[in-house]
Amino acid sequence: MSDTMRRPRADECDHITGLCLNSKRSLGYDEAFMAQCEDELTVTPGDLENAEFWGLDRDGQLIGVGALRLDLEKREGEIKTFFIAPDLRGSGVGRLIWAQLLERAGAHGLKRLTLTSEPLSTGFYEKLGFAVIGQEPSGSIEGRFLPLMELKLGERTSA
Repeated sequence: MSDTMRRPRADECDHITGLCLNSKRSLGYDEAFMAQCEDELTVTPGDLENAEFWGLDRDGQLIGVGALRLDLEKREGEIKTFFIAPDLRGSGVGRLIWAQLLERAGAHGLKRLTLTSEPLSTGFYEKLGFAVIGQEPSGSIEGRFLPLMELKLGERTSA
């Protein structure tokens, strides 16, 4: 078994989208809920260009992905995508992807990261040093609100 951190290719967007959908579905959401989330969780070649996507490749297949959208003027970033193959949760894959995103944030001189969290994943992000600072409306489901989280870099940044 060989793991390599790398940038995803445009021809892998369908695989990445499937990974995101399967990861979300594994949290117990039904198909009606998932249908409402599909557009928001679809990864396109344009998404790969508009954010720094990183994936952990295990023997030729991405098993987890994360994306960092940069605002270099403000020295801030936003974690836009962070999904792990459901059967690999708790195996350290998420920590490896997080370490890569954190290293990239440091390389860009970022002082702050934000993300809108899946409610069931808030504890994972809190272990990474994020704190809930508010809520954001869901991009998929009207009337649903999600935790808005922040990490000031230079503070606790590892699980």
